[in-house]
Amino acid sequence: MRFATDLAEEELLRLSRESFPRFHTQPGLQQKYYVRDAATGLVGGVYLFDDEQAARDYVAGPIVAAVPHRFQVVGDVSVEVLEVTLTLN
Repeated sequence: MRFATDLAEEELLRLSRESFPRFHTQPGLQQKYYVRDAATGLVGGVYLFDDEQAARDYVAGPIVAAVPHRFQVVGDVSVEVLEVTLTLN
C-alpha cells in the first residue's frame, strides 16, 4: 500500500503507533513494515500474510477503507497483492 499525505512525519508516526494493537490481532498477518519513499514523499506499508485470502480480506476490510480519511490521503491509495515466490530461508 502506498499513498501521499500532507500530514507531518510526527503525526504519521503517532497514527501508525495507535494502530499497533489492531495489527497484532489481524487474522493471517505475519508482519507489517511501515515505509516512506524520501524521493517521492509516498508513505505506506508492506504486509506479509499467511495466504492470499487473508491479504484480500484485509484489503477489503475496515482498516484499508479508513486509510484515506485517517491519513488525509492526497490522491489515490495504491494497493497491490503480490505472491511471494521465493525467500532467502
